[in-house]
Amino acid sequence: MKRIIILSCLGIALFLGSTQVQAQYVTGIGIRGGKFNSGVSFKHFFDANNSTGIEGLIGRSKIGRDYGWIAKGFLVFQRPIMDSRMQAPFDIVLGAGMHGAYFKYGYYYIENGVEIPYALDVYTFGIDAMIALEYKLPFAPLSLTADCNPFFSLVNKGPEWIDFGLSLRYTFR
Repeated sequence: MKRIIILSCLGIALFLGSTQVQAQYVTGIGIRGGKFNSGVSFKHFFDANNSTGIEGLIGRSKIGRDYGWIAKGFLVFQRPIMDSRMQAPFDIVLGAGMHGAYFKYGYYYIENGVEIPYALDVYTFGIDAMIALEYKLPFAPLSLTADCNPFFSLVNKGPEWIDFGLSLRYTFR
C-alpha cells in the first residue's frame, strides 16, 4: 500500500510538473548515444528566450567497419510546441551545421551496390541538418533530446547518410 501511494504521488508530481511552462537554461552538457555517432554533447544559447544557439558533439563514430573520431557543430533554432489542441511540454529544435571525422581504416563507400574501401587514414567533411524534440525536466536540471541527423559528406563520402540519437544533458542557468 505504501508503494502505491508513493508511486501515485510521484506520477501526479511528474504530470503536474510536465504541464508547466518549460524552464529555461543557458548551457547544457552531457552524453549522446546514437546509431553511428556517440560522445559528449553540448548546447549553448545566445539569447534570453532560448531560441538561438549552438550545439555540438565530439566523440566516436561507427560508420564503416571500424570506429573513428567525429566532431559536429550546429547552429540551432529552438521553439516550444504550443498548440491550442496539444499543450506538449516539448521544444522542437531545428539545426544546420557541419561535421569532420577521421577513420584509421575500415571506412568505405558504395558504388553500384559494391563496397569500395578507402585507403588508411581517411578524413571526411560534410554538411549536416538536425530535427529534434527536447524535454527539459521540470524537477531536475536535466534535458532529454531525441534527434534525427541527416548528413552528407562532401569529402570522402561514406555508406550512410542519416543518424538517430538520444542525448541527456545537465543544464546550467
